[in-house]
Amino acid sequence: MRPGSSGVFAGSLVAALAGCRAKVDTKGFEDLIRTRTTAMGLHATKVACPADVEAKPGKVFTCQVEVDGKKTYALDVTVTSVDKASSKANFDTGWHDGAAAVVATLDSSLSAELGKSLGGAVVVRCGDEPLRFLDAQRKIRCQLVAGDVTTSATIDFDAALNATDWHLDPPLLAKAKLENLLLPAVREKTAPGVEIDCGPAAFLLRPADGMLHCTAVDGEHRAKLEVEVDDKLAVKRWEIPAQPQ
Repeated sequence: MRPGSSGVFAGSLVAALAGCRAKVDTKGFEDLIRTRTTAMGLHATKVACPADVEAKPGKVFTCQVEVDGKKTYALDVTVTSVDKASSKANFDTGWHDGAAAVVATLDSSLSAELGKSLGGAVVVRCGDEPLRFLDAQRKIRCQLVAGDVTTSATIDFDAALNATDWHLDPPLLAKAKLENLLLPAVREKTAPGVEIDCGPAAFLLRPADGMLHCTAVDGEHRAKLEVEVDDKLAVKRWEIPAQPQ
């Protein structure tokens, strides 16, 4: 699973120096931050960096970045090298609170990726703020809505801030996908004209015991179908219970 880079503000920047004492051109650096946030799909409504910052390797300073007029984030900046001959310096940057994902990009990419995997249209919502910070295990918990069904989606990220895996709690599966999986096996054991009906809802939440109930339909004849699904949403077994005499 790789729905694309989540847009962390990190990495190297190159900016000009100001004055004979090798100070950081903080106004120019603020413009550079605006450019970078725009490339990430964000709008930096305000950027404020401290003045009179010495351009010295190892020097750390913090800028305040207001995004979309909603939230202000602290951006830590480290001077990594200084070239006085060219009047330029290199900087490493990173959000003070850690690695973060751009929520709008994340919502869109995850909705498409998880919808494709689950077999139907879903909407993923990772919050109302512009950024979401990863926890200590490099995870973000979001909400997944599929029709009338809502579940929690936990997303794993790698070091490059790409989403690598996801987990739903409780697990969710598409009714149409389940019916298509069951159909050939049930027809092989019953009759070639049998159809499978797992209910009116487009998506089904997997119960704790993994047992789902569908119906095998053959003309006017209907029979209950018990289906066991494992925690990976694979069909383990199915059966038509014996009818009481």
